[in-house]
Amino acid sequence: MNQEPLFSFDDVLIEPIFSNVRSRKDVDVSTDFLGMKLSLPVVCSNMDTVSSPSLCRALANYGTIGTLHRFWSIEQNVQAFEDSISNGRKPIVSIGIGEKEMARAQALHDVGAEVFMLDVAHAANIAIVETYNELLYKFPKVKYIVGDFGTGQEIHEFIKRVDRYPDAVKVGISVGSVCVTRLTTGVGTPALSCLLDCTEALNEYDNDIKLVLDGGVSYYGDIAKALIAGADLVISGSMFAGTEEAPGEFINNGSGKFKAYRGSASHESYVVQNKAADWRAPEGIATLIPYKGPVLRILNE
Repeated sequence: MNQEPLFSFDDVLIEPIFSNVRSRKDVDVSTDFLGMKLSLPVVCSNMDTVSSPSLCRALANYGTIGTLHRFWSIEQNVQAFEDSISNGRKPIVSIGIGEKEMARAQALHDVGAEVFMLDVAHAANIAIVETYNELLYKFPKVKYIVGDFGTGQEIHEFIKRVDRYPDAVKVGISVGSVCVTRLTTGVGTPALSCLLDCTEALNEYDNDIKLVLDGGVSYYGDIAKALIAGADLVISGSMFAGTEEAPGEFINNGSGKFKAYRGSASHESYVVQNKAADWRAPEGIATLIPYKGPVLRILNE
């Protein structure tokens, strides 16, 4: 991968071809993901200024699924999970590493969580291997999404160390609009090249592992490009931030209505997570995003 040109979504377009589809209303964009039929292969990011029970319910009512972040207390997380269930569909829940996160997993499992997202900045790490294997031992019937990975080689290195393939891998390092990992650390992979490389890697596992792109979609057309490049599901934060259902109070600065939007590795988010430390450099930014109205409009577009 490193010897080939690297591409972001802005570098490519989908080439038009002759079509037998008479109208765009006839296009079916539904997908099967981890045993769930989703009307749309797009879900909200598990960021604390994006995911909420009301957003998860709206996504479920639309036929897709929501994800919950892990920056609440365990008790608040359990309540948020129960408040998110709509039409019987349960949201994806997020788990980190450490004793508290294992307790979070136990509490969420006890109230019926069925899909866990083992979610860290860099999943090709021995601590993630150990945590994932422990989760498999404790909760063998749960379905697991593990990420983030930046290259296909990272996925190979992870898989050869774990006791069972994950059901899905989440890819994309420093591709989000409020992520500055590439500036802080010099590490990152352009979203499209990352997808292509990871798609090729997953072909070796008979396509038993689903591929999730985490961020990097600035426009709706980027979603189409991601799906063509091999993504089974696309996670977006910026598209859902600022909606009626997103967390946070409205902010009026004289030029309109806004909501806060911040990266999970920003200083502001670290403070909320009680993770701010002298040895930890923030890798995200905080900003304001214009109010977008109900999320239904975003989903329809």
